[in-house]
Amino acid sequence: MSQEKQIAFLGYFHCQGAPSPPIETFIHNTIVTDKEEWESYIREVREHPNKADLQHARECAQRVLEAS
Repeated sequence: MSQEKQIAFLGYFHCQGAPSPPIETFIHNTIVTDKEEWESYIREVREHPNKADLQHARECAQRVLEAS
């Protein structure tokens, strides 16, 4: 429960989505600077959200609705 606002926490869904071009640049310049690691990373994140991610989001939303 959010103590400050007295809101019950019912769940969350996390999905790594494809970053916008400015965010890609930031990540590449500051976090994932190795060329091989970057190529692997960016290839992976650009594939999201995918069908499985969307299905998991639906399932999460359904669980939250059922819990409220």
